[in-house]
Amino acid sequence: VLTGGYTITLEDVGVINTSEENIYAASGSVFVFSRVSCSGAGEASTNVVGVSLNQCSGPQFRRMTVQSSTGTGILFSGTSDIHCTDVAVDLCCVGTTNYGWVINAGNGHMQGCSVGACGALGSIAGGGLYIYGQSHDLTIVNFSSRDHYHTGKYGLWIADGTAAMYNIGISSSEFTGSDGYGIYFGGQINNFNFIGNTVQDNAQGQYAVAADFRGVGHNIRNNPGLPPILEVEDIEVTNSSGANMTPGELVVSGHTTAASYTGESCDKVASQGHPRVLGVVAGRSDPKAYSTGTCTTTNGSGTVTGSGTVWTASMIGRLFKDTGDATDNTWYMITARASDTEITISPVFAGTGGSAHAYTIGAVMVRPIANGQKGYIRKLGKFGGSSYSTGTVTTANGSYKITGAGTTWTIGMVGSIFQDTSDSSAWYTIVGFNSTTELLIEPAYASAGGATHNYVINKGMRVEGTADIAIQDLVGTYGTTAGLGMQAASGDVANAIALEAYATNDENGVIDVLIVPPVQVR
Repeated sequence: VLTGGYTITLEDVGVINTSEENIYAASGSVFVFSRVSCSGAGEASTNVVGVSLNQCSGPQFRRMTVQSSTGTGILFSGTSDIHCTDVAVDLCCVGTTNYGWVINAGNGHMQGCSVGACGALGSIAGGGLYIYGQSHDLTIVNFSSRDHYHTGKYGLWIADGTAAMYNIGISSSEFTGSDGYGIYFGGQINNFNFIGNTVQDNAQGQYAVAADFRGVGHNIRNNPGLPPILEVEDIEVTNSSGANMTPGELVVSGHTTAASYTGESCDKVASQGHPRVLGVVAGRSDPKAYSTGTCTTTNGSGTVTGSGTVWTASMIGRLFKDTGDATDNTWYMITARASDTEITISPVFAGTGGSAHAYTIGAVMVRPIANGQKGYIRKLGKFGGSSYSTGTVTTANGSYKITGAGTTWTIGMVGSIFQDTSDSSAWYTIVGFNSTTELLIEPAYASAGGATHNYVINKGMRVEGTADIAIQDLVGTYGTTAGLGMQAASGDVANAIALEAYATNDENGVIDVLIVPPVQVR
């Protein structure tokens, strides 16, 4: 039991077969544990934590193992400034339903850690890593969560229905081989970055999304085995303001409690970061929807005829729906207009079809941030201005962290691009904000690195323009080059929508984009 306002160091220590916790620490002390082995906590009890830190600050765990506790292996509760390197939790939760590693903490970095085979065969449900409560500003790199028992638990559960978590980044990690889901998303999380992780071979499925999962600023991409959680689809909304909208403009809900997109009114977004952004205008728009007269549709045909209609060429690019066909709820793109009473739609009509049907031609075609969800669409580089280069930077080969001197970095720089101009011409994407003098980049820094280097942080996304990028195009990753975008083609996974065009055949474009959850282009 370690308490009090002291700095306590444990090195080359083994703690085994205790009736209570192997190690219990509290009351704000700073702990440095190196090469500490803990096992067998709770010999005679069913729910004893192996290592428990409660309301502590600055703990450092290095090359540490925690095994065979009857409850959770490691618990961080109300703890801040955690640093864990090469820490392994194995074979825990053998006497209770819980997770091998439980975190409610702020400001921390975990590198090369793991949690494996937690839970007992039979009725005991064990899972891997659980992040909850008021956790914030956590960076987890090269983490392994594997082979946990029971379908009711997961390799990673990141959820809390009562508190908002923020600035959590997980990269280059694996969540594999569990009897439950690999990942479970729930609760409110803001600025959640889940990049370059492997999620596979989980018996119940690779992921699940709770109904209460919400938040803003998510960046979930490039995760082998994890399919796109949300798909993009183009939908129609009614323009409540009556002002024309053009492709690339943001639109915001005109209602405060609307439950769905279809038929919902919207207005232009006056400023970035509006709390109820629906999406970005993705096609031609007019002030009002059009539904005069009736239509005739035919299954398998792209031709639609009208009666009492005055269809115009300006309707090309808008969306059409046969609202009188109960078998089909699809919106179709108008691709051609032959006359006042004949248009062509794409794809061909999939419903039963019929004559004298009511119909609607949508006022505004919007590409939403998520299918059935609302939230911010965040513009990259919202720190202001086109670039930032105040102070100097220290970089290190193989590190995801950059450290500044004389800098005033902000969370608004997440999603922008960084270059150590004293060392390399390579660009890196900023994926995390730890402090005004510490940022996280992706991928790891590949050049020699050094101290007191000049640098620049640029607003926007760096893109390659061989395939011309137009306003409202979906943008994905260019090949295997991290931090470089290109026009996303059919079948590609995109993570942004272009708000500026770029058509030069080089890799030097920097454009404003809207970050969206990863989506597969159809």
